[in-house]
Amino acid sequence: MTRQEVAEYLNISPKTLSNWRSKGGGPTPVHSGSRARMYLPEDVLEWVRSKRV
Repeated sequence: MTRQEVAEYLNISPKTLSNWRSKGGGPTPVHSGSRARMYLPEDVLEWVRSKRV
């Protein structure tokens, strides 16, 4: 998943996702190439499940 797709799925802005990542939070990205960050759908779902109250 791209950053945009993850942001849409989580109903947040891509900037919020970037801020979380820079602070060590949010789903863990996988580096694809020199600069691209992709997210595995199962990692995003696991992160969402870990945030359940």
